[in-house]
Amino acid sequence: MFGFSHAQVYYVSSTEGSDQNDGVSIEFPFQSIDKLNSMVFSAGDSIYFKSGDYWEGMFWLKGSGTTLQPIVIDVYGGSDRPIIDGYGYQ
Repeated sequence: MFGFSHAQVYYVSSTEGSDQNDGVSIEFPFQSIDKLNSMVFSAGDSIYFKSGDYWEGMFWLKGSGTTLQPIVIDVYGGSDRPIIDGYGYQ
């Protein structure tokens, strides 16, 4: 018997979030890259950054997806790209 883990969706907003939030809804997003860097993601998970928001620092994705269940990184709340300033390591 094969088990499948439940994919999770996370939201991140530097302007409206808090790292005390659970990050699993648009209404209660995480705030910082540090919060994401402390987590391990699984196949099928999605991470949505708020449109137009800005972060400083490196985002080091821990975990891995699969061909059929990649880890998705995308934008929510508009069409402006979020910016992660990786101090020249972009």
